Amino acid sequence: MAGRNQHHIPQFYQRAFGVPTGGRPKEIWEFIKGRSPTLVAIKRAAVDRDFYSPPSPDGSRTLDGKITDLETPLARLVAQVREIPAGGSVDANMAAEIVSHLAPRTSHFRASFEHGLKCILSKATAAFTDSKNVERLLGLNADAPTDRFRKQLREALKEDERFRQVGLPEPVLEKVAFQLAKEHFERSSQLGLPEISSTPGVLISNTESLVRDGHNKGLDSVIDKNVRQELLITFVWSVEVAPPVGAVLPDCVVLGVQDDKVVYPFMMISNDKLESVIMPLSSRKLLVGRRHGVAFPDLVEFNENAAACSHSFYLAASDATAIAELSPFIGQRSLVVVDEALKGTFEDFVPSHQSTGLMTEPSAETAATVEGGAAKDGVPEQADSQALEYQVSFLDCANQETAESIAALIKDIINEVNRLMSLGRLDGITFAKDYPTALRSVDRGMPGARPAETVSNEIGVGIAMTVMVMRGGIVKCRIVMADGIAHALIAEDVRANKWALHIIVHELALVAMTELIDRAFPDVFLNPFTDLHDGWLFSGVNAALDGYFAAYVSGRFGDDEMLVTYRELLIGALNRARTVIPEARLAYRSHGEIDTLLHVSLPAVRHVLQFAAKLLGHCEALGRSPFDDDGQLGSALEQNGLRAWLPVFQNDLKAFRLRLGDWKSIDEFFAFNRHVERVLWQFGLFPWRNPEGQSRVEVPLATDMHAILATNAAALNAANEPHVPL
Repeated sequence: MAGRNQHHIPQFYQRAFGVPTGGRPKEIWEFIKGRSPTLVAIKRAAVDRDFYSPPSPDGSRTLDGKITDLETPLARLVAQVREIPAGGSVDANMAAEIVSHLAPRTSHFRASFEHGLKCILSKATAAFTDSKNVERLLGLNADAPTDRFRKQLREALKEDERFRQVGLPEPVLEKVAFQLAKEHFERSSQLGLPEISSTPGVLISNTESLVRDGHNKGLDSVIDKNVRQELLITFVWSVEVAPPVGAVLPDCVVLGVQDDKVVYPFMMISNDKLESVIMPLSSRKLLVGRRHGVAFPDLVEFNENAAACSHSFYLAASDATAIAELSPFIGQRSLVVVDEALKGTFEDFVPSHQSTGLMTEPSAETAATVEGGAAKDGVPEQADSQALEYQVSFLDCANQETAESIAALIKDIINEVNRLMSLGRLDGITFAKDYPTALRSVDRGMPGARPAETVSNEIGVGIAMTVMVMRGGIVKCRIVMADGIAHALIAEDVRANKWALHIIVHELALVAMTELIDRAFPDVFLNPFTDLHDGWLFSGVNAALDGYFAAYVSGRFGDDEMLVTYRELLIGALNRARTVIPEARLAYRSHGEIDTLLHVSLPAVRHVLQFAAKLLGHCEALGRSPFDDDGQLGSALEQNGLRAWLPVFQNDLKAFRLRLGDWKSIDEFFAFNRHVERVLWQFGLFPWRNPEGQSRVEVPLATDMHAILATNAAALNAANEPHVPL
């Protein structure tokens, strides 16, 4: 009688792969990817509760009952074939019946279709309900307004007089409108997509039951038929010797050799491409079938192919090293056919690089090195294994014993980080009691280079900086740090250790970034930008790009409290910009010196971008949200009109990191100038290049009209007050 624990690989078939005993084998080795081999009872291997069907309430015949009835004659048939000596031929009808019964009933076959259905539903979701993809289809994922967007905007400009009253040139209006559309698209699209997007989600969550029902219905309809019998009986069949270590039993049971000589699960190969069939009969014998005129398949790597074609597990008679070491291969080839078949699905609607989370984009743990570049998961790889040459010096902050202790730890840190990313451009590290003086004293090695300066007190207290220097014609980096970092590194306080480690790794990441940029664009650090407009704007965001990467790398090391620190720095920068830029802009109405206005505004914007980038990079590394539970950051962004902008900046920074070392043009850096413009717009400053190529900054009077009127009214009231002689 059939029970509820139903084997998708029959027990009688498993016993030929069981652990040898004096009698009938009762145990078998089970190999699952990522786990140690496990010795399990055969009655509990390759089994699932109600895999084919639950018990019938009315006692009617179930699918599991039908399959169980077929197993007795099938077991006799298999026993006959197993008795055939190696090299002996096998009747094609017998072979076809064995293969056609065992191959389609496996859990592998069901799992493959479940994978395929999930992929299709996920692709459909990405194509028609994912706002990011809809954004792409509308052209709002571009860096600049598309032709379609410009055409629609021009129509709006003609129909609405209010646009003309703004007083901005049309190219500036295009940029502003485009950026605002990008920022607010996500929120507006979500209002129209929830109902649509819920349908594929429901289907995906029910995929397992849908596939199970479909698989069982299919089995029930062909239970008395030999699947692919007409093809299989035309093959030439024989029994062959298994690998010396013993054949493994994959969860797909039967392998097939395609016409390109690649081995896949038998059920995943179409009839027109199938050349050969290989099925383990026992740990010592293989059943092999092939088309007439086709070369005999290579059996030397049968076990390797069987493991790769397995979806979840394979079984074997022993846990020998040669068998156990195959478990990492599980799944490598089992779903290739499904993925390839679905590769073109929705390709016109979903970009090929977009991940569905199921089959296209590798995870952070498995991301491959970027071809032609030096990035792995957005982190640069070590360029070579040559020994690093650098100095570690202490200025009035450590005796010899302490200095040697700190230097030894620094060496260990550098060696570990150098395994992750190249630190070949490290000139040295200086710890100093007088940090600002040490910064100014760094020998830049570049005639005319200005001394490095720490940040102003209104921004914060500077404690570490990576200074670019020239040594032997090569751009290098000297890291200068306050002595407190060195002593924190060797303190007995674990939190102090983590804090120091975080800062050191942050600066080392900047060294690696310098090498990446200098290799991609030689001499970019030494020469002024030829395009003054782009160069001026880029000075407001270059520190943000470096800061994002350094925060991303250092986020995985050390201090857990840096997220709060970065958030507070950003909030402070936002509040400062909201104060100093309007004041400077109002003063500009009187003195008319645009350079004076920009001297205040650009640094304020630079700090907003830099601290936002560091916060976002740190959060990206930890998988955390940049927002606090108290809503302080959200409030600061709202007050500055930048709440919707932050996610756009975040997406652009992440995309930039994933292309580290694979840049094709310096324009990929200049693309971030739009974020400088975006923040400046919020404060009433609109940089642009006129048709003659001249760089201009529009400062519409309407921005300060209320303040000007209030100031004039106050002055008028003061002038009309009666004067009392003293």
